[in-house]
Amino acid sequence: MRYLNTLFEVYIKGSFHVALMALCFYQINAFLWAMPTTFSQRLFVFSLVFVGYNGIRYYPFRPSPKSTPWLYWVLLPCTIPMLLFSLFHFIALSQTAQLLIFLCFVLSSTYVIPLRAVLKNLRSFYGLKIFIVSCCWTLLTGLFPLLESSAWEGDKIFYLGLYFLLIFVAILPFEIRDLSHDATHLGTVPQQLGVRKTRWLGVLLLFFVLSSSYFILPFEPIEYIALMSMTLAYAILLFKVKPGDSENITLFWAEAVPVLGWAILYLNSNT
Repeated sequence: MRYLNTLFEVYIKGSFHVALMALCFYQINAFLWAMPTTFSQRLFVFSLVFVGYNGIRYYPFRPSPKSTPWLYWVLLPCTIPMLLFSLFHFIALSQTAQLLIFLCFVLSSTYVIPLRAVLKNLRSFYGLKIFIVSCCWTLLTGLFPLLESSAWEGDKIFYLGLYFLLIFVAILPFEIRDLSHDATHLGTVPQQLGVRKTRWLGVLLLFFVLSSSYFILPFEPIEYIALMSMTLAYAILLFKVKPGDSENITLFWAEAVPVLGWAILYLNSNT
């Protein structure tokens, strides 16, 4: 059991799970708009998130003695080939795609690294944290798979706005959990509104996303079922997660929601 717990911790804190979450979001968005993806593209998204999240999580790369063994013996051998593959694939992208990925890199880098010696990083600006994260996820897993779309009608732009709101809500359970130890200067949503109002704000946004998708976007019934399942899961998480809950368990369930959505779409497409 001890080894299973260690393996689970490596899987969660090593950013394997969040990289899977990003890949599922990427696949969902490509599926909804009938944009084919290749194995290289999927591996690129997974690798980019894996490397990026570990870079953010462990900057300035001074792991605690408790995490040192698995950080070096598991993450380092995985990070180096994924980083090299990401760089190799980045070179092969179109200029538009490269610009998009570079923008994600700048936002995620300045999220933890101060812009200048006299300035704070973006994460430290009051109330900005959740918007920076939502923007990065929307660009990488929402806009990136649609870049090669032959036509950019208003429905795709409207969908990206809804997708941003969905990502925004997906982050709220983490902010609720971290309320007990987040610095007050971060100005997270629960710090500004309180836990109760944050939960109902999330529910309201989820209802808006789901209803707008149903009445405006040209999706098939199974696609609405997948979206409905995800919004219901996020609504449950909003009320189940409490300040100070286990980090690993919260990460696992909150980051598993897009896996559920992609599984519904994938299984239906192969029946």
